[in-house]
Amino acid sequence: MGKIVSNVFIDFYNKINDPELAIDALAQRISAEFGPVAEFMHIGRFTETFSAPETMLSIKGETCTVNVHISEKGTGDMPVTHSYITGENGSVDMVFFPEKGYEWDEEEKQDVKFVSDLLFMIQGKARISTLIRKFYITDMPTGAPNTAGIVSYCEKLRVMGLLDKFTLMFFNLKNFKFVNQVAGERQGDKVIREYTHKLMNYIVGDEMVARAGGDNFIALIKKERENEFIKFISNVPHVIEMAGRRQHINISARVGVFPISSDDSVSVAVDGAAAALNKAKKNGVHDVVRFGTEGLAQTLRANEISNLFPAALKNKEFAVYYQPKVNLADNTLCGCEALTRWIRDGKPVSPAEFIPVLEGDGSICRLDFYVLETVCADIRRWLDDGMNPVRVSTNFSKIHLNNPDLAEDIIGMIRKYDIDTKFIEIELTESSGYEDFGALEDFVRKMREYGVSTSIDDFGTGYSSLNMLKNLDVDIIKLDKSFLDNLESDKTDDGVVIRHIINMVNELKMQVVAEGVETKHQAEMLDNINCSMAQGYLFDRPLPCDEFEKRLSGKRKYESE
Repeated sequence: MGKIVSNVFIDFYNKINDPELAIDALAQRISAEFGPVAEFMHIGRFTETFSAPETMLSIKGETCTVNVHISEKGTGDMPVTHSYITGENGSVDMVFFPEKGYEWDEEEKQDVKFVSDLLFMIQGKARISTLIRKFYITDMPTGAPNTAGIVSYCEKLRVMGLLDKFTLMFFNLKNFKFVNQVAGERQGDKVIREYTHKLMNYIVGDEMVARAGGDNFIALIKKERENEFIKFISNVPHVIEMAGRRQHINISARVGVFPISSDDSVSVAVDGAAAALNKAKKNGVHDVVRFGTEGLAQTLRANEISNLFPAALKNKEFAVYYQPKVNLADNTLCGCEALTRWIRDGKPVSPAEFIPVLEGDGSICRLDFYVLETVCADIRRWLDDGMNPVRVSTNFSKIHLNNPDLAEDIIGMIRKYDIDTKFIEIELTESSGYEDFGALEDFVRKMREYGVSTSIDDFGTGYSSLNMLKNLDVDIIKLDKSFLDNLESDKTDDGVVIRHIINMVNELKMQVVAEGVETKHQAEMLDNINCSMAQGYLFDRPLPCDEFEKRLSGKRKYESE
């Protein structure tokens, strides 16, 4: 063993015994550093053959032979072979040839065996370490990379300056629960494995597909193959076994697409693709949604609004403003609309920004009742202070119609503050459409029975205006501002349209409020065609409560300018 404890071998051992090296890097290190040992021990050639069985971490198994070292002095005869079994039931064969013209004695053969055993031990530790790392980045049921695996790969490409050559996609299999329900979960798992392998066989070069869990996947695809890949996953044929029979199915997917730019981090790309997929799931119309950085920013802002809303409502960051309505016959204050304003950290958040978000996540229902309660409390205070309130309209989203007790909940709030129902008007938006028109009819009927007025907002912007007029027994119709935008132009027929709508509404014993009145000429024209009320900046902008109270307690007539 004198040769084994030499400085040459000790130096070699110190260079290769690095616990941080993965198995591939270790093999390269051994090959690079083995020369002095080979020369010292008269090794002419060292060949290693590694064979691994099929596992979840190595779908197709693996067999490879590597020439670790070949001496320039040539290779002799009479090789020494040492074979080993790995922990995963694979095998390693190390074959050592002496230099040409050299023959090992028995002690030297024992030295070779010691080197072989030691290399197998060090490689075994590296192999275990590599398997642990691979386990962390691999989806075990399919053998494909998992989310951590593809994110790590994306980061490597980013460091190399190559990530912007790719598009990141998140996709989800449509109606895959049908397979599990009909064929069973075991068959469903089999389909997922086979589907994943089809994806992995379809990608090329340095592209990657990962399974994120369940029926969710992530793909990193070259930009020039983006549409090709989307087409592929839109219709993947498959065969499943059901009740002993082969059934042909087509697997399709919803896809969120995020083309990566040079400025994007991996987290931005991941968030963008995930947000795009989420939008594809929600809209239910388009299976493919593409997001850029701007679309991601909008989604993140929407998520921020949703997260901030509960605390903002609790902290009373929402203020109620009142925009007066004016009787066009005598220019007197006859009502108002309650509008909400969100003041966060001293700065306003635009209703155009937060209202659609709250509509989307359902939080608008809480906000609507918050506004109604604020209105009822204000009216109670005005009455107690000797003021004569006007009727206040408050907006209610169509989402409320899913609540069968909506009418009773509204009446309960009004009664809580002991105010007359004549002071409250519930405003419903026509443009949004109503999937359950029967629920809307029922709600309007109950409101009338309770003595609460109802109105249809944005009338004329939807597709069911005439049906609304004919079938809904509402009290007030609010004409959308878009009708007035070209009212003063002789080149449009808007005036004719408005006149006929107002005549029809009046004949149905309803009142008309024109929204967005900004000029005296518009007000005069509306008065001439028997429009009863108007609302707009010609008279007043939405006013904070204390300013509106001055209107209530002071002069209620608006002077003609």
